Amino acid sequence: MRALVGRIISVLGDQLSHDLSALVSGDKARDLVVMAEVMGEAREVAHSLHAPR
Repeated sequence: MRALVGRIISVLGDQLSHDLSALVSGDKARDLVVMAEVMGEAREVAHSLHAPR
């Protein structure tokens, strides 16, 4: 039986960046990225990666 997912890559909200090595080396066709952010961090950290609305 063939695996549907190659790797599960966990990313915490404060680690997210365009050059995160785990994402750069990831396989878009096979790997699964799980991103989590705790509510306390979501309120305190300024997010500059998202385009302004």
